[in-house]
Amino acid sequence: MVGLYSASMSETIDPRTPVAIATAGLPGDPRRILERIATAGVQAVQLSTDRRGIRPDDLDRSGRQDLRVAVRRRELRLAGLDHGFDPVELLSPERVDSAAMLLLDAIRLAGDLGPVPIAVRFPGEGAEEVIATALETADRLGVTVVDFGVPPRGTPVRDRAVGRPTGLIIPGQTDETPTLHEAQGDRIEGLAIGVDPPSWLAAGLDFEAVVGEGVGGVRLAGLTSEGWRVPAGASGSRVDPGLLVAMARSSGFEGDPVIDARGWAEPWQGIELTRASLAVKD
Repeated sequence: MVGLYSASMSETIDPRTPVAIATAGLPGDPRRILERIATAGVQAVQLSTDRRGIRPDDLDRSGRQDLRVAVRRRELRLAGLDHGFDPVELLSPERVDSAAMLLLDAIRLAGDLGPVPIAVRFPGEGAEEVIATALETADRLGVTVVDFGVPPRGTPVRDRAVGRPTGLIIPGQTDETPTLHEAQGDRIEGLAIGVDPPSWLAAGLDFEAVVGEGVGGVRLAGLTSEGWRVPAGASGSRVDPGLLVAMARSSGFEGDPVIDARGWAEPWQGIELTRASLAVKD
């Protein structure tokens, strides 16, 4: 069987799987994590802005240059940043100012390090002024902001189809079509959609339909029927990583799919399992 990446790998001298590993969810010092990612058989890394040594306040101009060099020296590509904050902070009068400042600082860091995309999670409605300011800053710096909110604002979504209904199926009377939900909030120009499959599955929503329409970010992780976040290629996972990447690519996604090990019992084993499931097979 020919694997998903056989064509691209035959045209390049880089034998590594063209995905990124997120540092979020991986224990240890970020620089040591970089060392291990460099030996994991992937091409890229996504850095988390809430980790010591990578927070915007931790890095002056020289520190940002050093971080770029550290990634490049390990022959990795920087796929982007993950700015993990609670979207409710942007709706809290007491916390919105500090949250907005941290968001803008993270976007500026993404500009200084590339520019590279930055993954965020915005509330489904509200905070329009903060989001507009963030997008203006990002546009000026050439940074793409990818919203991993569930559901994404301004986008109609369907319930997840979990198989045929139980009981007697009567043609014309049994509705097997997933319910289409109207969009929450207005679509914001310049804000890309990101998909984290476990979050969509937990919400009972169909992420595949949205991926098929075009996205700006894809996370590779799965969810079991019991609600455990697991590697996408693991037994019991309800996500096929190869199919997910293929759908994203066919819809124009040109970025790096990100292996996201948050919540995994054995993150490094799960990373290898996911990577191997995407590698070329004879």
